[in-house]
Amino acid sequence: HGKAAVPGIKQAISSGNADLVAQSMWALERIETLEEEMLGKLARTKDSLPRIFAMKILAERKFLSIFQKDLVMEGLQDNDRTARRCAADTLTRHLLPRSVQPLFAAWEEADEEDTHLIHVIRMALRYQLESINDWDKLNRQLPETARNRLASMAAVVGNDKAMAYAATQISVADIAKLAAT
Repeated sequence: HGKAAVPGIKQAISSGNADLVAQSMWALERIETLEEEMLGKLARTKDSLPRIFAMKILAERKFLSIFQKDLVMEGLQDNDRTARRCAADTLTRHLLPRSVQPLFAAWEEADEEDTHLIHVIRMALRYQLESINDWDKLNRQLPETARNRLASMAAVVGNDKAMAYAATQISVADIAKLAAT
C-alpha cells in the first residue's frame, strides 16, 4: 500500500519546497523507491536541507554503490557544515579507505570552533583507519598537519599496527623536543 503513494511523493519533490523535498526523500527511502538518480540530484541541489537528508539517507543504508560513495565524498566538501557533518557521519558507518585523506583535509578546513564537525570527522577517521595496514606509507602520503593528527588518531584506533605507529611517532616527537632544548 505504501508504493501507491510514490506518484504523489514524486510530485511533492518536484514542488521545489526544500522541507517537502527532504521529507519526501525519507518517504521514498522508507518504501525502498528512492532511485539513485533522484538521490544524486537531490544530494547536489542548491537547497541545503535535501543535501543534508541525502547524506543521512546514505548513512542509514546497509551498502553504498560507487556512485553513492562518490556522493559522500562530495558531501565532505559541501558548503553547508551540517551536510559536511552528515557526510562524515556516513563514513563512521561505511568503510571507504579512499576517504582517509579527504577526511584529514576536511579536518584541516574545519572551523576550529565547529567542534561537532571535528568530532564526527575524528570518529569517521577512527573507523576508516582501523583498516590501515601500512601506517608509515599513509604517513608519507599526508601533508605535515595531517601527519601530526595521524599520530594522535593512531593512539585511539587501538589495534596493534596503529599502536606501534603511535609509539614510534611519540618517540620521534619526544626526541626532537629534547634535541631542540
